[in-house]
Amino acid sequence: MPTGLVRIHRTRDMHFITFSCYGRQPKLGTASARDVFENSLERIRRAYGFCVVGYVVMPEHVHLLVTEPESRSLAGAMQALKQSVARKIPLRAPEPFWQARYYDFNVWSEQKRVEKLRYLHRNLVARGLVKNPEDWAWSSFPHYATGIEGVVEVESEWTARKRERMGIRLKARAGRNDHRQQTSRNQANFNKFLDSQAEESPALDESTVTLKSLPSAFPLKGEDGTHRKIVQYIMHGQDQLLAYKTTRDGFPGTRFLVVRARPNQDPQSVDTPDQASATAKWNQWYSEWKKEGFSGAFGNGLDGAPPF
Repeated sequence: MPTGLVRIHRTRDMHFITFSCYGRQPKLGTASARDVFENSLERIRRAYGFCVVGYVVMPEHVHLLVTEPESRSLAGAMQALKQSVARKIPLRAPEPFWQARYYDFNVWSEQKRVEKLRYLHRNLVARGLVKNPEDWAWSSFPHYATGIEGVVEVESEWTARKRERMGIRLKARAGRNDHRQQTSRNQANFNKFLDSQAEESPALDESTVTLKSLPSAFPLKGEDGTHRKIVQYIMHGQDQLLAYKTTRDGFPGTRFLVVRARPNQDPQSVDTPDQASATAKWNQWYSEWKKEGFSGAFGNGLDGAPPF
């Protein structure tokens, strides 16, 4: 067991936590085992009252970005989580399921929050498990990229917006460096833009204009028969460039939508049945994006290829 381990809790910091399977064995190497972990994480999150800001479940270890529980200890929550998973995945092995203890890093700033979140999402690609982060279901990346709701509730702008609409206050403490308080004017403008589209266009319900579909992986059908999916996207912090393709049951043709959201600016969009116009606007905005040097961006449109 590790010695000389110092944990700094009750600071209202977020915590970047890593724990591994015993001997770094791939005891989470199956989809069913990773499903068990996600279900246990959500159950413990609710029981202890902390927020999950990000996570990824890999075959032999787990990364979590979480807040401290409101009244109970984070160490107790992690112990309960590890015990829950170990009980539900009997491997008939003589050794324990988990390596003793865990790594705990205090995330004291917004810069560190973004750094750790990017690390855990990109670790899958760095390890060669998938080509793109969206190809791995057991992480918070699909939620951040699209707003899609999974087994684990992820504390994000998507979740905060939904909670506000329902009139629900967050009970779990979100941390001293709560990123929701540091959201730029761009996010509010982008949300307003999506709302206005849903209200002004009878052909689109709100579910079809929020980012709830990754390219090819999660196509979305609205209640009115409208199908919309993102075909390309690039994100860098609060800067977002997205290209959609939309069809509607019973109506011929396809519409093309390009959306650009930037800090301290109102969102811009081009919505047209003309594929060439939408492609030209994407190429223009993409060229401006590259000139600004956003090399730290992520998405599936980084090679500059036309979106449609």
